[in-house]
Amino acid sequence: MPLSQRQWIFLGVRVFVTLLIFATLMRLQGVGMMGGLLLCGILGVMWGGTLAGLFAEMVHDAFSPSAESCNIYREYSIAEARVKQGLFREAIAEFEKYKLEDPEGLTPYLRIADLLEDKFQDYPAAIAQLRSALPLAHSPKTFSLVQFRLADLLARANDDPRAALECLHEVQRKHPGTPQAAKAEERARYLLETLGGESAPSRDS
Repeated sequence: MPLSQRQWIFLGVRVFVTLLIFATLMRLQGVGMMGGLLLCGILGVMWGGTLAGLFAEMVHDAFSPSAESCNIYREYSIAEARVKQGLFREAIAEFEKYKLEDPEGLTPYLRIADLLEDKFQDYPAAIAQLRSALPLAHSPKTFSLVQFRLADLLARANDDPRAALECLHEVQRKHPGTPQAAKAEERARYLLETLGGESAPSRDS
């Protein structure tokens, strides 16, 4: 927190008095150890509280979550609370509300897809949620995240490895030369083995 004008003035006076005492002690003859102890005591009285306060503030800033991070945590708290209560349809309804409140938010789509897949085994609806999320996934990281999950769901639950393979190649086409594209190529290679080496859709198509 920034210091107020009054606090700055008080701090300046402390610095001046400290320097004055230090200069006086240095000019005295035969000060020795007693003078050093006296100076340490004076500095401790004058600066102990201030330094302790600064240290406490540093620790607080380092280990306490910011307001922004708290807002992120609370953003989906109602829906996640419904999940913990086992109220999965109510949780989906809450996530649907978040989609309306933040049309660019990706998380509600992913969480709804999770719930549809894990709790209701409604794979077509889960796939539809992930496909709806793709226009919101602009970066290589988010785009590959959605496509990888979509590919996994298509191959594992929907028994459609060719469609899964197309999702992986889409990552390679849209974000070539990225770590995500390399990961997509690795996954595609594995899927090709499950297809028995059949021709995959072209990356350039």
